[in-house]
Amino acid sequence: MDDRIARLYAFGGRAGPTTPGYDGCVSRELARPIPDKLSIWPVEGGRFGLDATFTGSSGFARAHLHERLLTAEDIRYQLRQELDDAWTLRLGPVAAADVGAAVGAFIGDGL
Repeated sequence: MDDRIARLYAFGGRAGPTTPGYDGCVSRELARPIPDKLSIWPVEGGRFGLDATFTGSSGFARAHLHERLLTAEDIRYQLRQELDDAWTLRLGPVAAADVGAAVGAFIGDGL
């Protein structure tokens, strides 16, 4: 993975009151739906997996916004429906150097 995640969210991942599924839980400063849970774990070769989980009644719509952007940039991911009615986007494996950009894409750039 290169800087596609960072580029992707730098211009296209804007959510607002007219975005389907937008429920006001996103600060205006970040302007994107923030996951309710974010998990990172090591895998082989110094790479990492990343899960971004969205819950609640707007969970699918918020995950779908990110999914559309990931698809547009041809970034490999899996969308999983969890047993507790949550939706998880799984990315990876991600190179260690790209983990910051991947996390920043979901929660903002102020890491």
